[in-house]
Amino acid sequence: MVKAMKNRKQDEAWNCLFEQFKIINQITDKGYFEISSHEINEMVRYIYQDKKDKNGKTINAPDARNLLKFDFKVDLPNIFKKSQNGFSELSIMPRGSNSYRISDYKTYQSLDYKLIPKIELTFPSWISGIEPTNITSESVAQSVAEMSGMFNYVIEDLGVEIVATLNGKKGTGIIDFKIEKYNGETDDFRISGWQSEIDGIYESPNKVLVLETKLKNPVDFNIRQLYLPLRIYSSQMKFCKQIYTAYFTYVRDVFSFHVYEFSELVKYNSLKKVKQYDFVLKNSDGVLNREIVESILRTAKTEEEPVETPFPQANDTDKMLDLINFLSEEGDIDIPDYGCAMPRGSKYAIANNYEMDERQGDYYGNLLRYFGLANKTKEKGFVLNELGKCFNEKNSFEQNKMFVSQLVKRKIFNELLTSRIKSKEQIGKERIKAVIRKYRPELSEDTVERRSSTVNSIVEWVATRFSF
Repeated sequence: MVKAMKNRKQDEAWNCLFEQFKIINQITDKGYFEISSHEINEMVRYIYQDKKDKNGKTINAPDARNLLKFDFKVDLPNIFKKSQNGFSELSIMPRGSNSYRISDYKTYQSLDYKLIPKIELTFPSWISGIEPTNITSESVAQSVAEMSGMFNYVIEDLGVEIVATLNGKKGTGIIDFKIEKYNGETDDFRISGWQSEIDGIYESPNKVLVLETKLKNPVDFNIRQLYLPLRIYSSQMKFCKQIYTAYFTYVRDVFSFHVYEFSELVKYNSLKKVKQYDFVLKNSDGVLNREIVESILRTAKTEEEPVETPFPQANDTDKMLDLINFLSEEGDIDIPDYGCAMPRGSKYAIANNYEMDERQGDYYGNLLRYFGLANKTKEKGFVLNELGKCFNEKNSFEQNKMFVSQLVKRKIFNELLTSRIKSKEQIGKERIKAVIRKYRPELSEDTVERRSSTVNSIVEWVATRFSF
């Protein structure tokens, strides 16, 4: 049986660190608290020296490397997100090679993913060393994007050569900047001698593209992932070029570029999203289009609503479909922060894999259940049924057809998708709520209000993904 988990090791360790060093009091007095990785390791090892599990085995203390990695807001220990002494939220920033500062800094940026029409490009047929439909790493995703001409679109410089110029760890040197705090103040900040991880920097004769890459669509990201590579590269350029920064994601055959501009180079929080590009590659398997979706709708046999399954409340369709691939793999998932392994289909393992909270992990598993692709068990959590296993074995074109076929079996989505195709316009919220009430009258008005956004996002995913 999947049981509720205890606090993460990360939470336990930081709770003790906050108590031992009186961190909140020091931030209240000085505006910040500084700590080194050496101090973290020393204190945490002391705290864990006598800790044992239920079998009497010594519990290993987490090290500073794992306690300091907060790429997304969800990664933050709970004590950082807890309102205390007038601080609504805290975060941690690197100062040097092993020094960090904690304060109420605004360090995260919402990704704000938009559903937009996809641009179709062709991957060069003469390249034999990369399979563009089997991307398993961030570096391969970047290579496919580069070779198919996506970078040229992003930097608005078509027809020129673009080359990779820098990636890997790179020293920051000394970087001075201003960073905003939640209390409205702005601090002068200096980073000196820290090693920044750079996913990729690409250069054309006139422009530069700085990339942070992920094989997922996170809710937000740490601004330093774009800001520090930007500052490092801008300081070493031999002559002036326009620099673009982009958060690049690859999820289920879609390459997305979220392009940001820092209006003032010395201001950490001056970034604004200026554009988004979504690309897909043309392939021999075919592309799902309006005509195929209409054909599926004409032959679809609707089913009664699965009232035993929670009504959809997860808005990222790509994430839901990617979850099928995650659940198809074998073995439990070791979650270091919790100090144990959990079934792959548990909400905890799903949340860990997609950098979300446990409640959302449950939402996405139940979304697969609603569309008939998974079941839920007491022992393993969410598991693929035969249809889900069949889905995972098909190519992307057949997967898309299968998902739309499952989607339109649900009367709510069948009716709304039919309307969306006919009108060629996004369906209004009141219309969506009326259709939900029609087929799910037992849902409260508050539930209908909240779930209407999920229904809309799924319908719009189909419309924009397949160019209605």
